[in-house]
Amino acid sequence: MSFHLTGVSAVAFLFGIPAAGGIIACVLTHSAWWGLIASIGVLVGMLVVAALPIKSKATREEVAKAIEDFVNGTGGPWDWDDFISVRIADEELEAIRIECLRTQTEYPGGPNQWCNDEGLEVLRSLVKQVRSRQ
Repeated sequence: MSFHLTGVSAVAFLFGIPAAGGIIACVLTHSAWWGLIASIGVLVGMLVVAALPIKSKATREEVAKAIEDFVNGTGGPWDWDDFISVRIADEELEAIRIECLRTQTEYPGGPNQWCNDEGLEVLRSLVKQVRSRQ
């Protein structure tokens, strides 16, 4: 599961959570220094969690469906981003994910397009490749 924040909500989250921790520490300890230390600690903790090497345990069918939904335009607004942004534990499927990423640069599309028609064909062939090895 993931959630996506943009604009003001992202800024509010990134600065609001550490600030809230700092305010709570200030109130509990009656010290601005502990509030500052708590805010920095929470911010560092958030950065550490964001940098963890978390890998998806996606199945072959899930990978094929993610690519197929993107090509057909039937996926959710963040499904493609979720797919290409999270590494996959299975090395073969991870190579497929990386190939999907490459279609954007190797087959550039116009405005508001991930890739051109040739790139979409490459993605379709990747779906067939994933499904043929099941």
